[in-house]
Amino acid sequence: MTENKEYLGNEGYALMGAAFEVFKELGSGLSEELYQESLELGLGFRDIPFSSKSELAGMAPT
Repeated sequence: MTENKEYLGNEGYALMGAAFEVFKELGSGLSEELYQESLELGLGFRDIPFSSKSELAGMAPT
């Protein structure tokens, strides 16, 4: 199997690693908020910059 590091780069592999680790530790069936918080922690441990969930422009409740 050939590696395709040009497509994802190191950041992509680190991001996927964080996501898989969260799923491996928590399993399935939990709320989105728990997965989000855990993924944010995992990204922070890997020094991957991210923005927390925010409202989309134009989609705010009236």
